[in-house]
Amino acid sequence: MRNALRVVVAFCLAVVVSMTAFGQGYANRPKITKSDLTKLEKEYKTSKATYQKKGVKSDSKVKKEYTTATYAFGYACMVSDVLDQKVKYKKALGLYREVLKVDPNHKEAKSQSQMIIDIYKSMGRPVPN
Repeated sequence: MRNALRVVVAFCLAVVVSMTAFGQGYANRPKITKSDLTKLEKEYKTSKATYQKKGVKSDSKVKKEYTTATYAFGYACMVSDVLDQKVKYKKALGLYREVLKVDPNHKEAKSQSQMIIDIYKSMGRPVPN
């Protein structure tokens, strides 16, 4: 019974936190299609490949493009109805962590990753690596 209650409370908390974090109601969040995800993933992979080229990591413009594309893809994964919940939050968290490795002060990535971590913890589930 306690576990069932914990799951219900965690779910309610997740809904409230996500509505607050997005600054919009659940119904008003952006609609992400499969083609949107494909496009954002391509932009992410392209910017990552450019960033990883020898001698480019110190270029602030390349770094900004990489963190922006990575964050955008992570956010799209998180809010998309296309991906299963078991996949999308783990994927988004990994992408947010990737952003934070390059830019530890990225406010949105910090906030969204912490929200996902808090939700996992509130449900008594292990946080994905």
